[in-house]
Amino acid sequence: MSNLRSRNPLFSAAGIILVLLSFSGLFVVSSHWSYEGNFWKAWYPVLIPSQSMNAQREESLMNLGSGLLISEATSTVEYNSYNHFKRVSLKDLRNGDELYPSDPRYDPYMKGVQNYFNQGIYKIFYLPSSQSPLKYSWQFSQSEKWNGVGLLFPDAEFPVVEVLLFSLTLILLCWKSPGFLISGLALFLSGFQSVMACESQFLLILAVTALFISFLTDGKSSFKLYWILPLLPACMAVYGDVIDLQELMMVVFILTSTMGSCFINQGISLDRTRKSIVRKGVDHVLFEPVSLLDRKDVAMKQRISPLLLAAALAVMVQVLVSWPGMTYLPVPIPSAQASGGQWDALELNPDGALSTYPDTEDFLRHKAFQESFMYGGSYLLPRPGSTITLEDFAVQEGRITETSRTVLEFDSSWFETRLAHMMESGPALLLRSEDGPPIVLSRDSILTGIRPPLLLVLAVLIVIYVLIQSPGIHPIHRNRIVRGYGKSIFVLRRKQQAA
Repeated sequence: MSNLRSRNPLFSAAGIILVLLSFSGLFVVSSHWSYEGNFWKAWYPVLIPSQSMNAQREESLMNLGSGLLISEATSTVEYNSYNHFKRVSLKDLRNGDELYPSDPRYDPYMKGVQNYFNQGIYKIFYLPSSQSPLKYSWQFSQSEKWNGVGLLFPDAEFPVVEVLLFSLTLILLCWKSPGFLISGLALFLSGFQSVMACESQFLLILAVTALFISFLTDGKSSFKLYWILPLLPACMAVYGDVIDLQELMMVVFILTSTMGSCFINQGISLDRTRKSIVRKGVDHVLFEPVSLLDRKDVAMKQRISPLLLAAALAVMVQVLVSWPGMTYLPVPIPSAQASGGQWDALELNPDGALSTYPDTEDFLRHKAFQESFMYGGSYLLPRPGSTITLEDFAVQEGRITETSRTVLEFDSSWFETRLAHMMESGPALLLRSEDGPPIVLSRDSILTGIRPPLLLVLAVLIVIYVLIQSPGIHPIHRNRIVRGYGKSIFVLRRKQQAA
């Protein structure tokens, strides 16, 4: 008589369906990934040599961006024409077609905002980040208009530390049961997408999620309520604005694929050797953990998952691979750092020339200055509730009377209206989409941008994992078996008790 338990087709079918739906969700979410990285939110910069640009190529760029291209020609600013506000493109403004450089209405915002589109020998254009930079690069290579043109897609520093830690986590999990293969592949796909999208912080969340899954769910054959625990780090990261809801959805899909793999395992028969040993009724059982390196001596070996190991190594190779169309900037583009909740512009021109990159506050200063220019206003950020008054003089019954009239009030509605107007201009639209200029790092600043708390949490979890797997107890007994596929391998040893 066979000792194998019959298969349960219901659990197997449910598990397969759950896995297929989870992986379908992963691909759907990945196809709508926003490749913003550390650049402007929803915009991706491309640098093109100035001498290579013409009207036909700019029109081609417009078509690539589905009409949403932000360039110097499509961006406008307003200035006071002493009669009304006149809108002018930045290209005409730079050519001197509207205002002379010495004109007092030519404020610092109008001068500095042009730096977002001109950097050294390059013209900077901003394409929607709804498509991958690799896809943009392929479209450029297929167009005859761009033959021989050196394009640059600036890439933020590659997350070397995050990739190595994430790969180390996957390699550690390669020694788990084959049931982890499905969730491991889901982790690899999500990690690969986050690498290509420059979302380095999400790699750490994925690594923490993988460790939680390994601790709690690996080898289980039925659903447990505590399976929601791996969601907690991701939920905390969403609450702390480390990742967004889209990435939280990917963590959910990883967990559902894990549940599906466990349901599949539940429908498969148990191992004959393990069942026969359990039926023998071994008494006085003592559980001893076996170190990671001593698993080769265990009677029932657990094989390393070769596919998952290859996936982990493939992620590590990303450190050495430079993808087509993604390169480092030879000249830094406008960059800034957050300080005290405000963005302070940095002077990054390599020739040392004085240049500023306006932020949202500069835009509000510009609007307030242009509106109050006729009344002697200055280029300052207005305080909420402040007013500009005009003195009126009149003659009544032979006497001169003076009255004050409010001509401009900087109340909350003024700020809200001016911020809403930012959607009408190219550079202001960039500023509106994010709190400050993009952060583009240099090649030698590898560790910049890593959040130490996340690294600390991941390092602690990896240490705990290694301690659990390698407790330092040397196995000296041969009569050992493996019971289950839990968090550790346990050795069963008969224990002789004193009479």
